[in-house]
Amino acid sequence: MIRNTLLALAATLALGAAQAATFSFTGITEGNGPLPNSAFSGSFSYDELALTNSGDETLALSGWTLNAFGQVFSFAGAEAAPIAVFTDGMLLGVEVSYSGSTPALSMVSSPFGIADAYLSYTTANGMGTGSYTLTAAVPEPESYALMLAGLAAMGFMVRRKKA
Repeated sequence: MIRNTLLALAATLALGAAQAATFSFTGITEGNGPLPNSAFSGSFSYDELALTNSGDETLALSGWTLNAFGQVFSFAGAEAAPIAVFTDGMLLGVEVSYSGSTPALSMVSSPFGIADAYLSYTTANGMGTGSYTLTAAVPEPESYALMLAGLAAMGFMVRRKKA
C-alpha cells in the first residue's frame, strides 16, 4: 500500500514538475553608439519541457531580469511578455521591448543563433546596439529537490526490499 502510494507520488512529481532552463548573460554596447561601452547583464528562464524541438517556436519566459544603463528591467514595463525564440530546438535569443524607458531598449533574437542576438537602444542622441553572450546555465533549486526526493524514494524502496 505504502509502496504504491510512494510510486504514484514519485510519478506525479516527475511528470508534473517543470524543467526550467536558466541562463545568465553579459554584454557590452558598441563603441560607436550614444552610450558606448556600457556593460549590461541579466538572466532568463523558460520551461524546457514545453519545447518540441521542431520548427519555429516561442516560449514565454518564467524568469527575466536585465541590468542596463543603471536600471533593472523585469516583466513590469515590458511592452509584451518576454519570450525565448527557437528554431528546431536551437535558442535564437530573447525578445522583449521597453519603449517607455530612457533609453528605450529591446532584446532582439537572430535567425542565425544566440551568438548574433543583440540589445538595441534608442536615446535622444541616436541609436546603438550591444552584443551579449550566455555565461552559464544555472540549475533551479526545484531540480535539485526533485532529484533528491527521487533518490530518497529509490533508497527507501531498496531498503524495504532487503528487509
